[in-house]
Amino acid sequence: MNIRPLSQLDRAALTLMGILMALTVILLAVGDRSAPYVREFSWANRPVGAEDSSFALRFSRSMDRPKVAAKIQIKTDPSNPQSQFQPISQVMPGKISWSGKKMLYTLNSPIPYGQSYELKIQDVTAASNDGKPIGKEITPFIQAFNSREKMFGYIGTEGADRGRLMIQRFSQALATPEKLPAPVAITPPEYLVKDFRFTPGGAGVFFSALLANNGNQLLSRQKIYRTSIQNLGRDLSQNLSQSPELKLVLDSNEYQNIRFELSNDGKILVVHRVGVKNPSDFGIWVIDAQQGTTLQRISQGGKFKITPDSASIAVSEGQGVALKPLVPGTDTTEFMAKYGQLLSFSPNGAAAALEKYNDDSSRDLFLVTNQGVEKKLLNVKGEIQATHFSADARTLYAITAEFPQGIAENENLADTGKYSAQPYLMSIDLTTFQSESLTKLPQQQDTALSLSPDGRSLLLDQVLTGGTNPKILTAADGQPIERGMISMLDLSQPKAQPKLLPIAGFNPRWAP
Repeated sequence: MNIRPLSQLDRAALTLMGILMALTVILLAVGDRSAPYVREFSWANRPVGAEDSSFALRFSRSMDRPKVAAKIQIKTDPSNPQSQFQPISQVMPGKISWSGKKMLYTLNSPIPYGQSYELKIQDVTAASNDGKPIGKEITPFIQAFNSREKMFGYIGTEGADRGRLMIQRFSQALATPEKLPAPVAITPPEYLVKDFRFTPGGAGVFFSALLANNGNQLLSRQKIYRTSIQNLGRDLSQNLSQSPELKLVLDSNEYQNIRFELSNDGKILVVHRVGVKNPSDFGIWVIDAQQGTTLQRISQGGKFKITPDSASIAVSEGQGVALKPLVPGTDTTEFMAKYGQLLSFSPNGAAAALEKYNDDSSRDLFLVTNQGVEKKLLNVKGEIQATHFSADARTLYAITAEFPQGIAENENLADTGKYSAQPYLMSIDLTTFQSESLTKLPQQQDTALSLSPDGRSLLLDQVLTGGTNPKILTAADGQPIERGMISMLDLSQPKAQPKLLPIAGFNPRWAP
């Protein structure tokens, strides 16, 4: 066999292959020594809301995980020269998990609204396969981000704002109630707003309203509209100098629209309607929120709540509460015969607060979970006006109204004539089941209760009834509202009391 001698080109190729193999072996042995860097921060370049329970950091290399946990820092209010970086666990308590080069930080509670931040990572290195630190330190990473603007809506009661839907900012930069900027009306003066719901993220509002002429004579039955406020920005006075364009979603030609709820995903309206010509033709409609078309009629039930996953509705029906699917055929109906109405759901839908009516006219407040737990929280010889779960579902806030002693137990407390019950704002720890009275409230039949999405502030209202104002607004008992007042309770301050805000209105509701 003749063996052809290697050509110069062959020898050069073999030499290059050898060099490459040697470099590969060296690289595998000592690892990549280039400086790691952050490829992606999931909260960059967008406002962060309560639904953002975690953020992700994606690195270019596998990192020294314990060192990253120790070195990730947060600065609050970067524009303040005295602000300093602190360990993230001190500013936003949470826990870290890893998946390869991706780090996930999950917050224990929602991010505070109306804040600006900077996140910083430096002085950490990559790690080898066995977790040992190697190579150069990370390229320092600093990224600014901010939480969503803190604001709420309410219905005005004075002057040109009476009956209009108002937007009030309440950011961290304007943290004291005495220094709030002027509220802005987002509906025209000829619309008398009855109720409203923010869309997901607070980019728009659905509201029900009556139309009146210049003499305040009502020209129509209650209709449902939508308006966009996605360009609110930080200067409302400039962005909303004129009312945004309104879109009619549901008319009232054949049916009156009594009350409505909007699903958390913003896709479905659930509306209690009554026939204009035939009042016995009433029930609950499921409406496409974008098109205004009817998807189905559910029942002739009473009060209702949509589940947080936007899949079902809890309806009071006779001697119990029915849980029905919003989309036909997706689930079977469940019935809870023990309870009179469902008051509120926890944010994740795993628990609910329900009210049980007793033979002695008292009411029981129950916690019911999807694990089958039914726990009695309170017995109230009067009424349970409202409840609201905290963001972490560890606390339930409730407004209860106790009637004076001396009323017979078998007397119908709701029909005692003049409203004499004394409402209290209660806080119930859902771990220990201990309850605490936070404050005494004004004597009225229905007090609005709205918890801010970051869980740090409660809004309450008070209405003064009577008067002869021609632009009629009505309270829960049907009495005309002369003036409304709104208070805010700072839950981050122990033993704090509600502070009256310098605005005239009622039915406050925080934007998500």
